[in-house]
Order: sequence, then C-alpha cells, then structure tokens
Amino acid sequence: MGAPDQERRQLREAVQRQPSDFIAWVMLADAELEAGDVARGAAAATQALQLRDDHPEALARLGRARWMQGQPGDAAVLLRRAAEQVPQHPGIALWLGHALEDAGQPEAAADAYRHAHRLLPGEPYITAQLLNWQRRLCDWRDLDRLSALVRRAVAQGQAVVEPFAFLSEDASATEQLTCARQRAAAIGTDLPALPPTTVRDHGRLRVGFLSNGFGAHPTGLLTVALFEQLALADRLDLHLFALNGDDGSDIRVRLQAAASVLHEVGGQP
Repeated sequence: MGAPDQERRQLREAVQRQPSDFIAWVMLADAELEAGDVARGAAAATQALQLRDDHPEALARLGRARWMQGQPGDAAVLLRRAAEQVPQHPGIALWLGHALEDAGQPEAAADAYRHAHRLLPGEPYITAQLLNWQRRLCDWRDLDRLSALVRRAVAQGQAVVEPFAFLSEDASATEQLTCARQRAAAIGTDLPALPPTTVRDHGRLRVGFLSNGFGAHPTGLLTVALFEQLALADRLDLHLFALNGDDGSDIRVRLQAAASVLHEVGGQP
C-alpha cells in the first residue's frame, strides 16, 4: 500500500473513531479527491459542513468535488462563497478560476486567476493559468512579464506549466518539447508501474485511447476520422475510454460506431 492510500485509510479510521472531528473530515475530503474518489471526497466534505455550516474549507472541498463531477456551475457557487470568507486563500481562488472556466465565465475566471497570482506571485502554475486566459481574452496587461515568468519556470525545470497553455507562448520548439517532457515526467511519477508485457504476433492488436474530449470537442473533431480509418483497416481491437459523458453529438455517435467498444469511465476513481 502506497503512502497516499495509507493516509486515506488512517483518516477513514480517524473519523470513525471521532466523527465530530471537523479537521479530520476536511483532510479526508482532500485525500479522497487527490486519489480521484470524487464521491467519497464529496461525502467527506458534506459531513464536514454538517459539523461547521458554511465553513470555507469545507465549502471549498465540496466545490472542488462538484467541479470534478462535471458540475462547474454548482462548484463556482460553493467556491465563491468560500472565497468571499477567506479572500487571502490562493488555493480557493485557483479552484474558483477552474470552475468558472468550465462554467463558461472566462472573464470571471481570469479575475480569479489574477487574484490568486497577486496572492502567490511566485507560483508558476497560477501564473501560467492567468497568462493563458489573458491571451484568450486579448487582455494584454502585464503580458510580457507574465510570459517571462512562465518561460523561466520551464527553463528551471518546474514541471507545473501545462503544455497546451504553453503553446500560446512565443517559445522555441526546444522550449515547447522541454515543457511537455517535464509535465509528462511529473504525471508519470504518480502512476503505478505497468507489469512487463509482450506484443502478440498474430490476430488483431488491442489498443486503447483515453480522453475527456470524445464528443463535440476539439479532440473528438480531430480524431474521429482517424478512428474510422483504423476501424476500416480491421487490424485493431479499438477501445475508447471516455472521461466525458455522452453529449449526444454526431461526433460521439461516429466515435461509438468506429470503436470496438466505447467505455464511459468518467464516474470512476
């Protein structure tokens, strides 16, 4: 059992022993959400709110859970309530920005990221989020300084800058590759090692693709023809693992038809 799993088990035992321990419930909500168990995380945050109604730390965890459950509007309401109580909390401001972004409120999201950046000006992840949204909104205020901070973070090996956001920067191909490699390596350290395997030399090869964009989304639009051609070749047992739900779009229907199996896995830890 890894350290994070052991921590979750210990926190679950702690709240069973002392169900009135507000801090333990908040910590458990954090641990469950970090592990991707959104339902348990939301339940722990709800229990914390029952102990201390409208407490910002519990509101923030429940808001984060609602965002992870694909309910950005509800998440934004909860996170804004939390942020109003603790305006000097950069983490809550950052989560609020994420929720507002997905709720279709880009200007408000940029404002939340800007506030988080004022609170933590040396945190490159927050700086990169703000920079990305200011570019999207054609907001050129302080852009050169923000860009320099983000590029410096990549040069210094800080693997917190999202490669998709960094694509908007006037960076060299080498810088772009460095950013992507750093982020991939950071994600890879959190994944368990795969067991050794061999590729079979006969029959159809089973291949899986995982995405949160299998639908009317840039990923779906750009890949559906590829998957249809792969299906026509009849050399692959093609599995698509969709982190997003069925949006009822024509693209989703085509993806479903092209895949051997389309798995809906968005609700899983």
